[in-house]
This record gives sequence, structure tokens and C-alpha cells, in this order.
Amino acid sequence: MFKKQTIKEFRTGSVNILVATAVVEEGLDIPTCNLVIRFNKPNNFSSYMQSKGRARSKKNAAYVLFMETNPQTEPRDRKEYQDYDQLEQVNRQIDHFFSKQN
Repeated sequence: MFKKQTIKEFRTGSVNILVATAVVEEGLDIPTCNLVIRFNKPNNFSSYMQSKGRARSKKNAAYVLFMETNPQTEPRDRKEYQDYDQLEQVNRQIDHFFSKQN
């Protein structure tokens, strides 16, 4: 009950900060979120896009991702996020192409 009430208060604006686990990525529709802060590495591109997509306010939406600095994994992690950014750009281009077709 507490979770449902908190989400309702967030949606109506009486609560303006929601701290949640990855369940928010797919499980909840939160239409006017303007900031997502992620403290753990997404498991895959889909998870990355789901969490980044939560910040979809029309004005000043932002996505912040904290990365652990580990000399052994940092080059791989950076490459992975660069790949995610490239995939996201391709997705936008595809969306743009199909929106012009309609």
C-alpha cells in the first residue's frame, strides 16, 4: 500500500523525488520525470534505454550514470556506453525516418 501511495503522490506532484530500484525501468509509467540518476551499471542496452527513457519531461530532462572506476573494466565499460550511444542514435534515425513516412 505504501508503494502505491508514494507513486500516486509522485504522479500528482505532492512528492517530487522518487528513489526506486530497476523495477521502475519497465514496471511503472511515470510521464513527467526530468532527472534519472543511476548508481549501477545497466545490464544491457535495453535496460540502459529503459532507465534513460524515464527522463522524458519536455523541458530539461537529464540522465546521470555513475560508473565505478575500476582500471580493469573501465575501458570495456566506456566502450560499452559508446556503443549504447551509437545504438541510441541509430534508433532515433530510424524513428525519424518512419515518422516521415506517415
